[in-house]
Amino acid sequence: MREWYSLWPNQTKVFELAKWEPNKKLTFLTELSLYERRNSLDGLVLPAVFVMNNPFIDIDGDGNLSGSCGKILIELSRLVNFSFAIVNNTVSNGRWNAKYNQWNGAVGELIENRAQISMSYVSMSSARLDVVDFTIPFILSSFSLYIKEPDALNIEWSNYFRAFSYKLWIALIILIFTTPILLVWMKITLNQSNYASLISESYLQIWGIFCQQGLVEFPQRSSLRLAYISLFLLALVVSSAYSASLISFLTNVVHRLPFVSLEEFVQDGTYKLITAKDSLEYDVFANSKQPLAKKVMSFMIAEERLPPTPLDGFFQLCNEHNIAMYVSTEVRNVLDPEIPCNIVHINLGHIDSVSLMWSKKNQFLSLINHHLFKFMRNGMIRQLNSQSNSNNKKCKKKIGLNAVQVWSIIPILSFLEIGVFLSLCVFIVEKLYFARSKWVIIKNGYGKKSLRK
Repeated sequence: MREWYSLWPNQTKVFELAKWEPNKKLTFLTELSLYERRNSLDGLVLPAVFVMNNPFIDIDGDGNLSGSCGKILIELSRLVNFSFAIVNNTVSNGRWNAKYNQWNGAVGELIENRAQISMSYVSMSSARLDVVDFTIPFILSSFSLYIKEPDALNIEWSNYFRAFSYKLWIALIILIFTTPILLVWMKITLNQSNYASLISESYLQIWGIFCQQGLVEFPQRSSLRLAYISLFLLALVVSSAYSASLISFLTNVVHRLPFVSLEEFVQDGTYKLITAKDSLEYDVFANSKQPLAKKVMSFMIAEERLPPTPLDGFFQLCNEHNIAMYVSTEVRNVLDPEIPCNIVHINLGHIDSVSLMWSKKNQFLSLINHHLFKFMRNGMIRQLNSQSNSNNKKCKKKIGLNAVQVWSIIPILSFLEIGVFLSLCVFIVEKLYFARSKWVIIKNGYGKKSLRK
């Protein structure tokens, strides 16, 4: 029993599978699976279409591939023994053009059989699956809305209380209110005088200790000294822990986002939507029959103004006012070092399955899937992607530690301003009161002198 298969015209390969002799059992001659036997394409050159300006792949003047997609294609070509011949370049992965009743981009090249593989990562869609084939998805990402980082920031007054849990706040309040009572009891037991003023004095002392203030007079009794030293140490620990926790909250920048979902994006109505031209992201809204998608599509800018690549889209987002971009988070991560402004994302939960695109019913697709599955199982794809991401991070500017901004301490400044204002008001009232009292005394004094005369 032999297996015959052909890769080249007029050339057939023969592989011995088993031997069956009369009056004997069937003897298998190999234990290799189908694609372990056919593990080489014997230097076959596959026609390919190259997607230019793709964030996952690039090619230099010497024809060397780079990027995460380029590295995976290199490893596949080495393992399976084949090479590429770029027959055409295109600017997009391709979408259905209803005006001309045809597919454009890389999909169009594969449909016309001018190429067998698209040299780029491509997102799967049901429309594309009807006309081309995909390898098994080896990257799972999500789609998000990206906008320029808003200038307005939330002033989180609650951060000053979130530094401690509510249980700890309750424990501190109980401690502050019960400790003076215990101190008063100790002072009464030690025959201290002025019992009536001891309670108010003890409360002021406790508040002063927790506000890092000292005592006017340190007690002579050892028991009271020990109690006050314990309170000072407790106040020091609590103050240090509160300061550290509060700083972490104040340096955690909270953006006031105009919307957090597609529904709120439509309700807001002040932003325009963009996607890369001739992309799957555009088809998500343009070809959808869902009411929400149609509403979102009404905010899409004119098709002729759409950016040709995702990077151009991020430049447009940074340079124009109130622009939101719908794109895969994986694309954003790759382009992050080149984005000229700070951006924030709104995660929509839409899943993106990324893979390699081949011509329909391609005879080599099953072999490629077999090796891609092995790459996924042994961690090679994760390693190649991480190497590309680390190279991108090296190019990214170093970001320092977040400093506490003025807006973060507005609550403290507000309390300070209120205190200063109240102090000035009390001061003015006191001055007026004492001036009036002095004037009355002087008037009454002069009146008595005149009567004596």
